[in-house]
Amino acid sequence: MHLHRNPRQKFTRRPLHHALATALLGLALNTGAVAQTAHPSALDTTHTYQLPAGTLGRTLATFAIQSGLALSFDPALTEGLNSAGLNGSYTPRQALERLLHGTGLAAEMRGDGSYTLYKVPAATSGEATLAAIRVKARREGDGSTEGTGAYTSRVTSIASKTDMAFREIPQSVSVVTRELIEDQKLVDINDALKLMPGITVNRNNDNSFNFYSRGFQITSMQIDGGAPLALGAYTYSPLQDMAFYDRVEVMRGASGLLGGMGDPGGIINLARKKPLAEAQTIFELSAGSWNRYRAMADFSRPLTEDGRIRGRAVVLYENRDYHLDHRSTERPAFHGVIEADLGERTLFTLGGSFNRRNETGGGAGLPRYADGRHLDLSRSASLTQPWAYKDSDERELFTQLAHTFTNGWSL
Repeated sequence: MHLHRNPRQKFTRRPLHHALATALLGLALNTGAVAQTAHPSALDTTHTYQLPAGTLGRTLATFAIQSGLALSFDPALTEGLNSAGLNGSYTPRQALERLLHGTGLAAEMRGDGSYTLYKVPAATSGEATLAAIRVKARREGDGSTEGTGAYTSRVTSIASKTDMAFREIPQSVSVVTRELIEDQKLVDINDALKLMPGITVNRNNDNSFNFYSRGFQITSMQIDGGAPLALGAYTYSPLQDMAFYDRVEVMRGASGLLGGMGDPGGIINLARKKPLAEAQTIFELSAGSWNRYRAMADFSRPLTEDGRIRGRAVVLYENRDYHLDHRSTERPAFHGVIEADLGERTLFTLGGSFNRRNETGGGAGLPRYADGRHLDLSRSASLTQPWAYKDSDERELFTQLAHTFTNGWSL
């Protein structure tokens, strides 16, 4: 018996096969999707591919038909991209990776076993140069208020030599920030304490003030949370200029348990200005009544290229007369501080300040009659003499070495 195949069968099926393939390819190019049904094991079977070079979209569509891989993509992804073609034996997964190599596209497998294309982010598709990013930051845990624009602070050092959150202090604490100092033009500590809630400022004479809280006089002051200093009694005079300090803090209530010594009324803490991570220059000029002139320059710079050593200097000069005759004050002052990072967790600080006061005359005031009536003198009348003067110099030197351990403890 001889088997003979009808010649017509050869020519009737082949045109139908080409017609279906052409229609499917055209559908893939127009919609960006080629859907084929393939058994999962077929995805690991090696096939031989001979795909000529051409546009990437057409090459991927032809590959999907030949491999039986379910592939879908947005035609906009492959627009303008070309393919070098593919020759050799590969599994469908390997062949798809080689076709997409260098195009900036990648294939992702879905839950149903199909694949879709997506654009690879530039940072992961190859080497790239990012735009420069400038970071402005302060030391970790620093409670500096300068530049924050806030009337409050995150942390305080009034109850410890290290910065602590307000919730960790079992006392009532108020703060006058750098923003408030600049907005209200506060010149010295006396001006700042007048804004503190619960604090009463009483002036004894021209340069002597007493501070009261909860009915008790405050006679202790801290600098950067250090050991308390005794106010008055010719030990420490509260004449600090606010140009040198970042903020003023007051803790109301007994402070002996937290500071080692103190008063039942409370304690005052001054936080010095510290060097900034970025360069900053500030100039201030002011003029007021009775020939009051004031000039201030504030410089902060990183002293090394990597910023591990930073410096800050504040120069101040003030010259003023008063409404009283034969009364004037000249005051030059300087504040400087250097910070050095000795390691990732070790900080060394060294600084000092100088304050000179050249005063002419005194402002003790005028007497009154026994019944309280004034003497009917002019407002500028004064009992001081033009030859009377009082000059004083104040010098401070401070240093600090701080280390933070990995468990959060500080030394």
